[in-house]
Amino acid sequence: MLGRTIGATLIGATAIRISVEAYVGLGLPMCIIVGLPDSAIKESRSRIEAALKSSGFDEPSRRTVINLAPADIRKEGSALDLPIALAKLCGLGFVSEAALDGYMFAAELGLDGALRGVPGAVILARGCRDAGMRGIVVAEENGPEAALIDGIEVLSARSLTHVVAAFRGEEPFSRPKPLIENERLDPVACFSHVRGQLTAKRALVIAAVGGHHVLLSGPPGVGKTMLCERFVGLLPDLSEPQRTEVLALHSLNGTPRPSRRPPLRAPHHSLSVAALVGGGSKPRPGEISLAHHGVLFLDELAEFRTEALNALRQPLESGVAVIARALRHVSFDARFQLIAATNPCPCGFLTHETKACACSAKDIERYRARLNGPITDRFDMRIDVSGAVTSGGMAETTATLRGQVAAARAFARASGRSGLNRSLQGTELFSEVRATAAAWALLEAEVARLELSQRALDRVLRVARSIADLAASERTEDAHVSEALVLRLGEVMTPAASRDGRGRTLQA
Repeated sequence: MLGRTIGATLIGATAIRISVEAYVGLGLPMCIIVGLPDSAIKESRSRIEAALKSSGFDEPSRRTVINLAPADIRKEGSALDLPIALAKLCGLGFVSEAALDGYMFAAELGLDGALRGVPGAVILARGCRDAGMRGIVVAEENGPEAALIDGIEVLSARSLTHVVAAFRGEEPFSRPKPLIENERLDPVACFSHVRGQLTAKRALVIAAVGGHHVLLSGPPGVGKTMLCERFVGLLPDLSEPQRTEVLALHSLNGTPRPSRRPPLRAPHHSLSVAALVGGGSKPRPGEISLAHHGVLFLDELAEFRTEALNALRQPLESGVAVIARALRHVSFDARFQLIAATNPCPCGFLTHETKACACSAKDIERYRARLNGPITDRFDMRIDVSGAVTSGGMAETTATLRGQVAAARAFARASGRSGLNRSLQGTELFSEVRATAAAWALLEAEVARLELSQRALDRVLRVARSIADLAASERTEDAHVSEALVLRLGEVMTPAASRDGRGRTLQA
């Protein structure tokens, strides 16, 4: 007899629907699985045989052939255990194939017939919904995670016998509730606790408005890490499509994240390239993808491996991490905001106001060489955080600054821009920046004087547009361009009316 069910396999962050066919007929007692199964699926024969016997399904000595279609796609993981077992039970007559129609199945089987969770439950449920199926059956531990996806019936079961009894109408399925969301801001991580550093705070607010990348440099203890750790509190909640994308990537990593708050990832500087950008024999997302629609905070940036930092170049530009393998390419979304902190030298006190630096010129040169030009050029703003900590009253809170960011983003949307300013490209950038003649004159003078690259020019324009949004200005003024240049280059320029013959004036 022939039995059919529907399962799925994961390729990157995409669920591929798999038709599982089981032919049970006369012949030598053996089970063959065809359709490019990996080792975990080949080993499922023993797990399924033991699970069927432990669950009370007496299996006669028959020849069984399991086909996983489409046959030209590599199938990986243990999520096909349950659909294979049910297809086999359909072929043996224990359950009706018609009763299973319209459902996708995804769970690993224990030797006692218990259902176990698998990675990527959110992706599997989303794939089931997108395929137009009625619902998905998963293990109880995956139920709350899969239930985060709307528009699909999510059923959970504790064992193989529970699944069969439910489809026979003898016992109901469990209907899990979605994971509880935690959307509250952390009251401990507030910007008001960081004294002074007004320039750095201003830069981070501008960065939150336009999604810009920021590098903070300064001696130890001045508040670089505190500022960076609090930055994510400035960002608005994720939209529903963004939340689904973030859920999928974290689910694939085995760490479902139901919150609508943007993710913050702060890996240690000893991590490998694969851990940062993704990889492995079965490609999994790295830190940059787990920071999708959120913040990647790299503390002690100069201590990271050079090859790891170089691997950031392409994802920073494209927003996608591509993992190349001999037989296929897997891509993971990685549109993150990079916030980094570094010391100016090995000892950290090169720019300190009172403490003397103990590093030699060669030590400083070698230390700074770790951050090569292509990496530092991708930071929209490079801020010196060398000022001493000040005493006095409490500064603006995270909630206040977050309100400023929300107002600036609302102003940008009202102006006709749906995405972040950092995504403005080509002709769209030059049309949306809406710069005045004085702003263009200042920018052209500084581009010629400093020999700025095209990338630097574009980034200055994007930051200037974010500053204009923060000021609720329809046009990008020369003051906005001046501040953007200051934040990128560390020079203070005045408006055109007071510039000298060379087009600029440096102020103390």
